Amino acid sequence: MLTIACPQCGQEIQVFLMESAYQGPLKCAKCKGLFKISIEGEKIKSWEPMTEEELKAAQEMEALKAKFRRSPSGD
Repeated sequence: MLTIACPQCGQEIQVFLMESAYQGPLKCAKCKGLFKISIEGEKIKSWEPMTEEELKAAQEMEALKAKFRRSPSGD
């Protein structure tokens, strides 16, 4: 578990990682700030604001990737 402070309001956010690296969206429960975050080895590498449109596009891309991972290969 990693605890980080929201750069917008200072609220502590607890992040539970299944792997030592994570790159993706993070939303603060208090101020509803939305960020694109990159974590490696339980250290924040980057943190930048993200719009709802960017979040939706990222979620659609992940859903599409998951669909192709489940599809049987045509070989």
